[in-house]
Amino acid sequence: MPPASSGVGAALTLTEIEWPVCCPAVEFSTRSPYPDACRLLDAGATVSLARDCNPGSCYSSSMPLCIALAVREMHMSPAEALWSATAGGAASLRATTSAA
Repeated sequence: MPPASSGVGAALTLTEIEWPVCCPAVEFSTRSPYPDACRLLDAGATVSLARDCNPGSCYSSSMPLCIALAVREMHMSPAEALWSATAGGAASLRATTSAA
């Protein structure tokens, strides 16, 4: 996400958000605002979806739930959410080959 000094209406640049990883189940569990995935995608970021199951801020290990939350709450298309949960994660790790 952009630094706090950027302001809500500020344009995002890729240097600020090179590889954003969104964990929508955290926002669901903590009732926090969801990241603006459309804004990230429009800025050209490679968004990845992940889960962060832990006893403090996320009570789910379900990737299908994360994908559903990304579509419903972060306004991603189903294709964007599925890509972000698979290839987007690989891209954020800079994985260049697939397991055969």
